[in-house]
Amino acid sequence: MVQVLLTQMVKNLSTGETDWAVYHASLGNTKNMRLNNTDTVATSTAFWNNTTPTSSLFYLSNNGNVNASGQDYVAYCFADIQGYSKFNSYIGNGNATTPPFVYTGFKPAFVMTKVSSGSANSWTLSDITRDNSITGGNGIGARLLADTNSAEETNNIWASIQKYSNGFSPQGNDGVTNASGSTYIYMAFAENPFVANVGESLPTTAR
Repeated sequence: MVQVLLTQMVKNLSTGETDWAVYHASLGNTKNMRLNNTDTVATSTAFWNNTTPTSSLFYLSNNGNVNASGQDYVAYCFADIQGYSKFNSYIGNGNATTPPFVYTGFKPAFVMTKVSSGSANSWTLSDITRDNSITGGNGIGARLLADTNSAEETNNIWASIQKYSNGFSPQGNDGVTNASGSTYIYMAFAENPFVANVGESLPTTAR
């Protein structure tokens, strides 16, 4: 099955423009975010031309971050692939004891999150290799921030994205991943991808 594009990141290579413009399907085609800052979602018709991507095309308007005349750009585009990748959103509950669980259908090796509604905060990046390199094992590892050049955060509950056989759970109650009532977008990729025909059951790894 051909998948519809759900997330795209676009960057101008020709000028000193530093912004990475981000589209995420859960936000809609009038919204955009910036990978290099902590801002929440913005509304503009000048990015995605108010048009939802298809399985083979994404659309641009006239904002210089994505489509200035004569400029060169790079774009990274992603789609949901069953057992391999997932792009969606979740709502934080602010509860460190019973944090939200986000179903992906596979055990994630990499999870990236960003608050889209609520107080501004950083993009977080968490991965299995980094988790397992820190005392405590899976989930109690280290977190990187996409919008800063800061060193990784380690052994802090709010730096943890606990990864399970079929999804993940942001730990703690810090606003970066789990503020009560805030919405977060995410992208996740599987540790051991299993891709089968549509409708077939997909095996997952044990925790």
